[in-house]
Amino acid sequence: MDLTVGTYNLRNGGDNGLTPRLDRQLAMLKRQGFDVLALQEAKRWNRDRRRLLYRAEAALGMRATLVKSAHHGCHLVLCVNTARVQIVEDRHERGHPYWHGVVGHRIIVDGRVEADVVAVHLAPSSPRIRLAEAESLQLVVKAAAGRPLVLMGDFNAVPSNHTGASGSARKRDPRPALALEETLIDVGAVWEDHTPTVGHEPGTMAYRADRIYTNLPPEAVDDYAVVPEEEPLSDHLLVKATLSQFSLGPGVA
Repeated sequence: MDLTVGTYNLRNGGDNGLTPRLDRQLAMLKRQGFDVLALQEAKRWNRDRRRLLYRAEAALGMRATLVKSAHHGCHLVLCVNTARVQIVEDRHERGHPYWHGVVGHRIIVDGRVEADVVAVHLAPSSPRIRLAEAESLQLVVKAAAGRPLVLMGDFNAVPSNHTGASGSARKRDPRPALALEETLIDVGAVWEDHTPTVGHEPGTMAYRADRIYTNLPPEAVDDYAVVPEEEPLSDHLLVKATLSQFSLGPGVA
């Protein structure tokens, strides 16, 4: 059994739904065939009776859960393909030390295997807050209690294997990534794919801000890609992975 997951920062909620960019983003995401999809910067998706959230649900054919951000209106959304994934419990976190928050679910995949899926958006400018967030995420790992865990999102700083010397020193701080790797593997690093997910715009630093982590073994990474676009629809690129060996988690009767 496998699971296809992805993470994508919309940039300002897809222009708050006021231009065709959001519709183009949703069409691009729909083509990927995700079982679980994490979205960041879902700005204004909670307004007007959550009109944009439900618009996204309809376009993606997925159930979407929104957790309000504590700062800047950068809400987090986690989408699941209900044909394969059943949500059995919420695993959300809000408040200190999380700058935006955490959106998560305990799920059952194909009616047989429990797993935890969690999405984050770490602090945009403070290495100290990012480190505190990464250290606190160890409690999320612990709560998985032997179940497969997928953690993904916009980590707003370099991965532990970043080699570039240019750009903001704050973004080049690898400590949050190293803290996560105490118990998790970086799927992109396992795949040996160093493609930047940000930095395709002039004057911006190129690095893998958007990442997928798991407590599954390296051999469970069946596929990984930073999805290319001729004309990117955001300042971030979509990250996609397929993971297997979910039988390592406890079976569900």
